Formats: sequence, structure tokens, C-alpha cells
Amino acid sequence: MEAISQKKLVESGKQGYEMPSTKVEAFLGEFPWITSHIFQSWIRQIYVSRITPEVLSNNLAAHQYPYKEKCYNEDGCAYYKHSIGHYREKVFLLDGSGSVVNHVEKKEVVEPAYSRRRLFLLGPIVHFPEKKELVVDEVNSCKGYGSPDSVNVLLNKLKDDADKVRFILSYYEKTGAAIIYKSPPGILLRKWIQIQIEVERVALKLECQAIDAEAVAK
Repeated sequence: MEAISQKKLVESGKQGYEMPSTKVEAFLGEFPWITSHIFQSWIRQIYVSRITPEVLSNNLAAHQYPYKEKCYNEDGCAYYKHSIGHYREKVFLLDGSGSVVNHVEKKEVVEPAYSRRRLFLLGPIVHFPEKKELVVDEVNSCKGYGSPDSVNVLLNKLKDDADKVRFILSYYEKTGAAIIYKSPPGILLRKWIQIQIEVERVALKLECQAIDAEAVAK
């Protein structure tokens, strides 16, 4: 079954579609954590889908739109100038409780000991001891603010923490749609991705063998 996406909603003309409020409320009752990431008033439609290779590999949706911006000159007179705005798909990688999955790395940075003269060439030699510093590097899995990254790129940045991901939540202002992608049951997401890669590799190998057989037959 082909997964739904923000781009497909736009292409099918559903960016203006508004679901019955009772259906939206039913979805929010099933997945109450949605409103922790997206204002309920922003949501006009909600869908649930399985994660597919296409969901992981496609770049996030983005569109431009023209608008008039009100400005004022030095005399205080108003005028309008034409500007370009941007709709950008926002993506949240979530664990089973609906919380954002982040990856935190703690690195020890060591500055070696060294010596140098404090003043000019004839000044006293000052010795600086080895210096160690703990640096915390945090990767946040929320994306969509101008980034062309695919979901797969975000997962790779999470490294081992990617195994905590159970849901991918997508929201796009142009469609007003929240899409919940559920990870395959009973298997870690990164393991499932590796299986999909192996399936594609076997299919490619068979295709190459068929091409070679056809060439020999001729």
C-alpha cells in the first residue's frame, strides 16, 4: 500500500480540504501527544500511514508563495512591497510515548600543554598545562525549517538513538495536514531499513542477471 505524503496531498488538490471535526477529534483522542508538537487549531486533516522506503528517502515538502508586505518610509507613509514566503514541512521523530527523540554525544576535547613568551621575544616563558573540556553535542530530530534533508538523513544523525523512533509526525502548513507514520511492528526501525536495502540489492542483482541473459540470447 502506497503511503500518503504532504506532496501527494498538494498534487491531489487536498491542500484546502478540511476533515469533519469529529474525525479530527477521534484521531487526537488516539494520539493525544500530537498537540504537544502542533497547535490543534492548525490541524485541518489527519492521516495515519505505515513507514515506507519512499517516506524515508523523499525530501521534505516545500513551496513558495508571493505576498505583499506592509512597510513604512522615513516620512511614516505606508507602502507595500512584494515578498516571497515559504511553506515548509515540519517533521518530528518520536518515541513510543510521543516524545521527541534526540541524540546527545559527550566528547572530551583535550588541548595539549604548550609554552610561549608572554611579552615580546625577551619576555618570560609562560607554561600552559594540558586542558580538558567536556563538550556536549545534541542532535534534535525535529526538522523542516528550511532543511532539504530527508527523514533517512535525520535518522542517521540520531545514530543508535534512532532505534527509539516509533512514530514520525509530519505537519505542513500548506495542507494543514498532520500525518502519523507508524514504524513496522516487532522490529527496530534501523533493522527494517537494512532489510529493505537488502531486498533492493537482491532485486537489482536479479535485474542485472536478466539483462546479461538477454544479451547472451541475442
